[in-house]
Amino acid sequence: MPKVRTFDTGEADYKELRTKGGGVQKVCEWVTPADGHHNSIGVAELHNIRIAEYRFGFSDFLYVTGGSVRIIQDGITHDLTPGQAILIPEGAVVTMEVKDWLRWIYITDPGNWRDLMDTPGSVEAMSPDAPAAQDADTVSDLKNGAKIRQDILGPEYLDPLTGGSNAFDTPWQDLVTEMLWGRVWGGSNLSDDLKLKLNIAIFTVLGKPEDLVPYVRAAAKRGTSFDDIREIIMQAAMYAGLPKGFTAIYAARSVFDEMNEGEHHPLPRKD
Repeated sequence: MPKVRTFDTGEADYKELRTKGGGVQKVCEWVTPADGHHNSIGVAELHNIRIAEYRFGFSDFLYVTGGSVRIIQDGITHDLTPGQAILIPEGAVVTMEVKDWLRWIYITDPGNWRDLMDTPGSVEAMSPDAPAAQDADTVSDLKNGAKIRQDILGPEYLDPLTGGSNAFDTPWQDLVTEMLWGRVWGGSNLSDDLKLKLNIAIFTVLGKPEDLVPYVRAAAKRGTSFDDIREIIMQAAMYAGLPKGFTAIYAARSVFDEMNEGEHHPLPRKD
């Protein structure tokens, strides 16, 4: 009669499969074709390792029991933590990132996965504080957003704003560039000219003359007349309140004077 078997991940006898610097992938095979099974079942641990462009020559079901892993395929990111599982079908090409450690139970089909392994594009060590690779959509939105932001606001506004960025505020600048400029400005059906007019109204209502100025300048440079800009501010002010309208009109006038006379008038004091 067939006998039942028990397994304990805490007492697994691991053997190294891949190493690179401080990164390591090791496996403990519990059930193999040598035992008369079609599948291979076991537990694997990975520490501080990134395996890029790995083509699977077999199907692999993976259930995370400890740590975490990021799996990227075709620009789509899957972040897995304990209790989650993933099926990687035969022929799939993925990148796996383990910034600290990972333990998962695997079931492969067929079981002779070692004979079907393909060499990954690259294997490298990862430190726990290393930034994870960005997926393709994020990179595209970030790159496109940076170009749109530069085209709309110009270097004279952006360089002082972003030139002094450091490790603390760069993630914030990247978020604004990716989400606001890459996805909203880059992905909307509205024209850039209409968005500029909307921003003039928005910053009038918010009472933010310092934020209003670059959009008034951008709108004027793209052909919006100062008569139209004045009308936008006047209409917004009727809803936002006359003090905000007063502040916005003088902010816009400073741009008008700058562009028409080469003079820049300071913004009026709010008090």
